[in-house]
Amino acid sequence: MNARILAWACLALVLLATVSAEVSQVRLSTVRINGENASNESVVLKGDTRATVQVDFWSTRDLDDVRVEAFLSPSGEVSSAVLDMEEELIYSQRLSVQVPDEAGDYDLVVHIQHDNTSYVRRYPLIVERQEHGLVVQTIEFNPEVAQGGRSLGVHVVVLNDGSSRERVRVQATLLGEQQQSWIDVDRGRTGSATLYFDIPCSADSAEMKGIIEYGLKRDIFERRFDVEPSAECGAGGLVLPGTERAIVSIPDPLDASAGGAAVYNLQIQNLGSSVRSYYLDIAGLSWAQYSVSPAPLVLVQPGETVNVAISVMPRDDAPLGLQTFSIDVRSGDRIVQQVTLAANVLAAGSEPGDYGDGITANVIKRGSSNAVDLKSVGEVLLTLLVTIAVIVLGVMYLGSRPKPQPEEKESIFYEKIYGEE
Repeated sequence: MNARILAWACLALVLLATVSAEVSQVRLSTVRINGENASNESVVLKGDTRATVQVDFWSTRDLDDVRVEAFLSPSGEVSSAVLDMEEELIYSQRLSVQVPDEAGDYDLVVHIQHDNTSYVRRYPLIVERQEHGLVVQTIEFNPEVAQGGRSLGVHVVVLNDGSSRERVRVQATLLGEQQQSWIDVDRGRTGSATLYFDIPCSADSAEMKGIIEYGLKRDIFERRFDVEPSAECGAGGLVLPGTERAIVSIPDPLDASAGGAAVYNLQIQNLGSSVRSYYLDIAGLSWAQYSVSPAPLVLVQPGETVNVAISVMPRDDAPLGLQTFSIDVRSGDRIVQQVTLAANVLAAGSEPGDYGDGITANVIKRGSSNAVDLKSVGEVLLTLLVTIAVIVLGVMYLGSRPKPQPEEKESIFYEKIYGEE
């Protein structure tokens, strides 16, 4: 019995020595996680979804099919690589490991395996999560030089390195026009938004102010541009902003004759690839009567031009002098261009002046008229005749009523009395 026990013990010692000899062939040099040396002190990971583990090791002899693994314990996927090793050469293997979603204390486990032998080391680390963690990666302007009559875009890219999905608001204002967009970005992902602004031909400079807002935090960005003219800005032409570009031209308005209407022509040209509708919303004409021909809402085919005529005639009580009114050109529910026009209201008998600014027309108020208004005269006569007829009928009715007579019984009664005497 003792002989058997001794034999088994000797065999176990031999196997242990063999395994120890095999394991001792691989030696660790250094382990780094995200560039920081792993040691007995905890490495802190903030807001990461993955971490890079670099394992430097070597062998005392040539080995084939050496497997290197790394993962975060108690949970996490295993990242591994297999390689052949030559004696006394240091190998550096990088592995990407998943970082758990939950904050807490973890261990980085490095496992080197060859045949039936393995080498394991554990390094403590701490995972910290931020409730809101957003990084603005880029803010790009396209083009870098703003040009009148063309669009200017601002492109914002953000990275969510927090612990949860983020909803980000990007808002910017340029030349009084405000645009905004929302970005829904998952944890560990990037998201982007682009805002487009159209630069009018009349602008010589523009300043953009914007915010990037998430949670209770916000980042602010500003940019100033010098505006250069472009080919789209022809003489007398304004460029309408929008995804489908159009040009609205305003030829010199036509002066009104005495008591007539001034005519303002707007020519809308659709430079896009699809049919577009434009609506003219006119304001500021309380001092005048006006009409729009063919209609305030027009459809413009691609490449075609539609003329819209606005006829303006001042009221009799319109104030004299320069009067202005505005036209909002809408496409859908968006104001794409605002146009301001003017009228020089003159008294009856005045001679029109010459403004020569391309937006002002001369309109002359109607003078007092000596013509008889037959309609008014007829109404007065009709009222007078009805009144006379009512009076006549009333008199005739009263005259036709019979006069009251004494009762016959009373007369007879007195005659009988006097006859007896």
